[in-house]
Amino acid sequence: MAYLLNAYAVDLNAVKQEVGRGDAKLQAAIIKSHPDEFDDDDDFEPGSNRVLLRDALNHLLAGKAALSGDFSQHAYALEELCRYLAKKEWSTYLLPQQKRTINRFLNGPPVDLPDEAGFPNVGWIGRQELPASACQIEKEWIEQSDGELPEDEAKVLGVLAYAVKKGLDIVLFYG
Repeated sequence: MAYLLNAYAVDLNAVKQEVGRGDAKLQAAIIKSHPDEFDDDDDFEPGSNRVLLRDALNHLLAGKAALSGDFSQHAYALEELCRYLAKKEWSTYLLPQQKRTINRFLNGPPVDLPDEAGFPNVGWIGRQELPASACQIEKEWIEQSDGELPEDEAKVLGVLAYAVKKGLDIVLFYG
């Protein structure tokens, strides 16, 4: 089984500054940048207590995401914010052993989300610890692949290297 990983090289301070500002123009710009992601009006059964992604983004930007019970939609809203602010992004698949390796270096979600754990997994690596973490991840992935790094893992390491070079943080979403 493989896991889809979305990695974003982003200034985490900029992400955190937007949470709680309630910037309606930013919300509109994010929705406009990926309108298909926000077309989820008919994705949920009536009475399912699921929050629409546009509403979750509104809660997140208003600093009220943690008050909801819908972790998944608010995590996806955070992903859309990170995607919008990202300097570089990449999507790829990881095998379970690569996921376990990278998990060891991740902090939890970078902003307050509902307590309910769920899909997607969210984590981040700060710019201070990223150089050492990226080196260790690369070393372990090379060992796991018997010396030859598969293309997908090399691409993830490329995003990590870019973030190190530019002094950015990494936010990861995977499931």
